Amino acid sequence: MDLKKYSEQGVTVLELASNVKLGESAKQLAAEIERVFQETSGGLLLDVARIDYVDSTGIGELVGYLQKFTQAGRRMALLRPHQRLEA
Repeated sequence: MDLKKYSEQGVTVLELASNVKLGESAKQLAAEIERVFQETSGGLLLDVARIDYVDSTGIGELVGYLQKFTQAGRRMALLRPHQRLEA
């Protein structure tokens, strides 16, 4: 999975550029989100403009981290999702 990380106004942005599915890409995404959660105190935006497929494993990781961020009083959101990902 190709990703780029930067910070803007106290929010971490992860630009994702690969499909997220069972296996290495889901593990890599989970590891990076966990790193952001542990090393920062702000929110997280996942820029998914270049992603057109997320399988159930990837969705499960995203939902789990959304709950984790929410329980910690932090925000996590998808940025620029394709219509197929919004459904």
